[in-house]
Parts: sequence; structure tokens; C-alpha cells
Amino acid sequence: MVMVQLVRSIYRLGFCFFFLVCFVHGGTAPNRASSHAMAKDSAFKMLMTKEALVKKKKFVAFPDIQKILKNGVLTVSLLQDDIFPFFFYDKDAGFLGIDRQLINSIARALGPNVKLKIIRTAKTYDDIIKQVSAGRAHLGISKINYTPSRSLQVLYGDESYITLHPALLLHKKERSQKKDKFDAGQFFKAKNKRKICTISRSSNTYTVNELFPGAIIVASKNEKIRDRKFVEGKCDALFLDDYDVEKKFTEDPFLKTYYEAVVLDKVETPAYIVTNPKYPNLSSFIDDLVRNTTSLQFELHTSFDQYKHHLKPLRERQEKLALKKEAEEGADSSGNNTEEDEEEIQATEGVAS
Repeated sequence: MVMVQLVRSIYRLGFCFFFLVCFVHGGTAPNRASSHAMAKDSAFKMLMTKEALVKKKKFVAFPDIQKILKNGVLTVSLLQDDIFPFFFYDKDAGFLGIDRQLINSIARALGPNVKLKIIRTAKTYDDIIKQVSAGRAHLGISKINYTPSRSLQVLYGDESYITLHPALLLHKKERSQKKDKFDAGQFFKAKNKRKICTISRSSNTYTVNELFPGAIIVASKNEKIRDRKFVEGKCDALFLDDYDVEKKFTEDPFLKTYYEAVVLDKVETPAYIVTNPKYPNLSSFIDDLVRNTTSLQFELHTSFDQYKHHLKPLRERQEKLALKKEAEEGADSSGNNTEEDEEEIQATEGVAS
């Protein structure tokens, strides 16, 4: 009897538990479905809101810059020949220089998807101007100075990235006769008929005309011919800038033995980036970047020191020059001893006779 009642109790308890489970499951299923739908709807609304915000806040560049961003390429024109420390190739470290630093920074500032395309087919500065003006390059950089004729073809930025100064290389023989301080204006007065060697159709020719209207310009096609004319004495001075002087004296220290450099510190010849006239906002963008980035405002001597160790050929040449100097000094010393010996022999022979 007791067993029968126990079985009945278990049966009733199980039946009640079954109905309880069904009730709970049946009541919560719709709620769960509803909760899931609400969560999904809420996430969708949140996602749509974010998309809407992105669309509203989407960056839209100026039309000329937008073309570069769309194509993902910034094309830059540089001279064919290296100009240390502005841009040069090192077989171990690759393409280096302050111009390289600058165009890298411009590309990065435009966006992570913008790549650099560098054109190095220009043989002269005017070739760079032509390439930029014709639209083959967005911008040009290669220690480019200002001239009015160039500014009619390309846009010069308001900000220069380095400021140089005109310089004159003079023969020391001529200067040794004058102890007074060198007066370039007086030296090149028209009545003196002094000649200056420079490169034709360059910014240097423009600057010479501005500074020394009385000077006679001896223009050459390129740097090599210009320097040869100066060495041959066909002009009284070689017109350079402080960069050229630094480079020449660094490459060949013996030049200081024969030539004297006079830097016109009060006259500035800034170097600019030039842009295609169809990209005025790119020019303004670069101006703002240079103006507000201290690391893109370069100084000549610091730049030389920064990259000097990359120039292995320069170091090798300096070593050869040092050996040459030692050999010359040794030859002079040996020659002097020989003359002294000969004098002593002659004196002895004279006494004997």
C-alpha cells in the first residue's frame, strides 16, 4: 500500500514538472525571439547611424588634390644628376637627401595610399620647369631658385625649404695684392670690365644681372665648361652659391690653396618646390606643411654633416688627396735635401781648388 502511494506521488510530481517546463519554455520563447530581434534591430540602427556619420564626415579634398588621391600617385621631377646633399644615390642606403626627405613627407601627408613616382630625365633646371608646366609631373624639386621667366610657367610656393646665399670664387693671386675687405659691388663696376663665369639661362645669370649689372657675363652651357673657363682665366670670378662652395671645397680641399670664396651673406637665394599651375591647392598644402614642420626646414651645413658619411667615393677621394699631399711634401723635402747636398759639394770643390 505504501509503495503504491509512493509511485502515485512520483508520477504526479513528474507530471507537474512536465507542465511547468512546457509553460516556462512556451512563455519565454517569444520573449527570446523578440529580444533577439530588438538587439538585431538596435545593432542595425547603430550601424546605419555610424555609416551616416561617416558619410557626413567623409574627407573631401580640393579638386586638384583629389585627383592625386584618386590615382594614388604623386609624380615628382628631379634633375638627372645627383646634387649632394639634396638628392643622391648611395649603393648601400639607396636614394637619399633632403629633397628626398621632403617629397617623402609630402606623399605621407597626402595619405597612406599615395605613392611616389620620381622622374629623373631632366638635364637642366629648365627641363624640370618644362616637365612640371606640361603636366608630366605634379611638382619639381632640385634646389630650384626663382626667376621671373620660370614663374610664368609654374607655381612657386611661398615657403622655401632651405635658404642659400650667392658666392664668388676668386683667384688668390689677384686677391693677395689687395689687403682691404673685398667689395663685390666695387669690384664689378662697369668701368672695371670684370667678367663673371656662370651657366647660361640659369637662376645664377638672373642673380648676377640683379647684383652686378656692370659685370660682363661669360655664360657656359654647363658646370664643367663654366669651371674650365674660370681655371683658364677667361673670367675674374666664378659665380656660385654657398652650397657650391661647400661642395667644391669638401671634395677637393686643395682648391683653398689657389682660390678664395666670398659668400654674400646679406643676399638670400631660397630653394623652392614648384608645382603645376593646375594644382594651386597642392602648392598651398606644401607651403603649410613646410611652414609647420620644423624637420622640413633645412640648414646647409647641418644637411652636409647629416649625409657626409654616405659618400664613399668622396671619402676615397679625400684619402687619395691626403696621400698625394704627403707624397708632394715628401718630394719637396727630398728635393730640398738634394739642393743642399749639391751646394755643399760645390762649396767643398771650390775650397779644394
